[in-house]
Amino acid sequence: MSQPAVPAIRRRSLGTPRLHLTTAVVWGVPLFLVLFTLPFILHQNAWWEWQSHYWLLERQSAYVAAHGTPTFFLHISTGAFYPHNLFYAGPMLAALAYPAAVIGPWPVFVASIIVAVLAGYFGMWWTARNLGLSRELAVLPAATFAATPYVACEIYGRGAWAELLALSAVPVALGAVTALLWHSERRRGGPLVALVLCGATIAGTHNLTLLMASRCFRSRPAARPTARAASGRRSSRSLSALG
Repeated sequence: MSQPAVPAIRRRSLGTPRLHLTTAVVWGVPLFLVLFTLPFILHQNAWWEWQSHYWLLERQSAYVAAHGTPTFFLHISTGAFYPHNLFYAGPMLAALAYPAAVIGPWPVFVASIIVAVLAGYFGMWWTARNLGLSRELAVLPAATFAATPYVACEIYGRGAWAELLALSAVPVALGAVTALLWHSERRRGGPLVALVLCGATIAGTHNLTLLMASRCFRSRPAARPTARAASGRRSSRSLSALG
């Protein structure tokens, strides 16, 4: 006579609490970083922004709404040409002017700051993961970078919006490069897209800086002649003198 089958006892997985803790740590820190930007968003205490980048985004969005295309030739109220938009963050402001013309420049400006802070965090977290750190430990360098005093000074002290965007794109670029070099067996499409977007962000906010840097790389000093080449030239001069 066969014995009745004993129902299997479900045991609680020991990995589930750790998974929840890891998820809370990895995603809880970015939420705190978003709250970190709220005083700037609510009080608008960096007045440098309101006379440069935000004003330019507002003017650019109004021009796009009226003409359909952006312009790099904006003028101040006195009628003088204002070159800031042409030489610094002009391409990025032109790209952001299109959503700003639909939903307004202020939501777009706020979203760009939040995205920049989160990009810096997740970019450094991605880099640390590619270099071998666990999901929990990778939070430490990511949070350190996103809340470093230099980043806080960019937001609250200097009001350097364009530099904040470019600085936050660097960790994402490092994450893409480390993913391509250390984990070449994985799919390369995502890292390549991230690398292109980071390059476009840096170029769109610091176009004049990249232009000056390219001129420095192009103006290399001429290579010194080797000893063999110099002796060969002296021998040829001696033979021509004898001839």
